[in-house]
Amino acid sequence: MRFRFFILPFIVILTIAAAVCWFYVPTYGIWIMSILLIGYLWSAWWLDPERSDWWRFAITPWLLSLALSLFCLLVSGGWMVFIFMSLLVLLQIMYWRYVLVYTDSAASYTPFSLERLSFILNFLVVFFLASAMFGFKTFLDISTWILLPVFGVCLAILISQRLWISKATGGVAWRLAGSLFFGTLQIFLLTSFLPLDFRLLGFLVASSYYGFVSLGSEVTDNTVDQRNMWMLIIILTLACLAVFLTARWY
Repeated sequence: MRFRFFILPFIVILTIAAAVCWFYVPTYGIWIMSILLIGYLWSAWWLDPERSDWWRFAITPWLLSLALSLFCLLVSGGWMVFIFMSLLVLLQIMYWRYVLVYTDSAASYTPFSLERLSFILNFLVVFFLASAMFGFKTFLDISTWILLPVFGVCLAILISQRLWISKATGGVAWRLAGSLFFGTLQIFLLTSFLPLDFRLLGFLVASSYYGFVSLGSEVTDNTVDQRNMWMLIIILTLACLAVFLTARWY
């Protein structure tokens, strides 16, 4: 027995401690994120050390913590930071609870529940990370050509996680993954020149990512429906138009 029931309390304590340290001493951000990564990796290994890919369970929650923490650096008001950090702890609990059930062969795992949750978390990572990158560009005057590779590396890792959790190994899946990567990266580059609030720019990038993944999933699952594709395109277009029409232009 590996005392698996200790994992969730450990994750909660570790995440709360990291959030508090990030709030008071963000200058130690590299050390905080490094300790958090080690803690998540240890938790993933402890849940199922017999798997060769155990470490992958720790990547998505760590990227979520990184993206949301970077976003909180741009948030004004202690209460808003508290709300976002509370959201982070809640999402970590949900994710690790699903992983706990997923790696327990005796448990009643609901098919595709971890896959769906991972997709939602990936969407949030793209939004918070892209918003943080645009915020750094606006307030710190960091060049887009410096931020683009950083976002690209994180995006590549996210897409790799998506392929892994979906068990998509075919050539079509990898080609779609490449299209998703370059398409989202181009959207990030193009939107970086728009005079919009950094959160709105992050939403545009995340919406594009969501649309690309949704369309790609229908192709890989051989469930392509022209009506659903057009509905998705229309909804995303209307959402983007709503952002542009209600945004404050500088």
